[in-house]
Amino acid sequence: MGGSGTPAMPGANLDVYIFSLFNENLKQGPEIERNFGLFDRDMRSVYNLNFPGKGTGKSWCIASSQASNSALQNALDWACGQGKADCSAIQPGQRCFQPDTLVSHASFAFNNYYQKNGATDDACSFGGTGIKVSTDPRLSKLQQVGRLPLLQLSRYGRRRMDC
Repeated sequence: MGGSGTPAMPGANLDVYIFSLFNENLKQGPEIERNFGLFDRDMRSVYNLNFPGKGTGKSWCIASSQASNSALQNALDWACGQGKADCSAIQPGQRCFQPDTLVSHASFAFNNYYQKNGATDDACSFGGTGIKVSTDPRLSKLQQVGRLPLLQLSRYGRRRMDC
């Protein structure tokens, strides 16, 4: 947790999949088959995990799909120019160029600027074309189009791309 990785892959961020939320005490078969859950049948935690019940506190800045193309283009030009957002990843042929839409490119640039400038409300204004959200837009995008995250190879194996 927290990017600590494993002894073989220190510092790696790992995806974790939960097989079962609850132990299944009535399941047939060997004892081991009944004990894959995170919680016992009486809701006691089986493992010492931190489930604070709070959000991550993270936020992102995306482009409004309701904004005019000219307003978005002006805001994108400002973010990548005077605003000094790193827009290299949304250039043709680069890893975040697709989808090749103004809203997608503006969202990438807006969020880059927003994160670099303290994630404040002012850093997500862009003349009224920016929207602050608390759900990672990369995950929303994947759910909407029904596809798996893009993966890239790294020295630690496959990792989700950050577009």
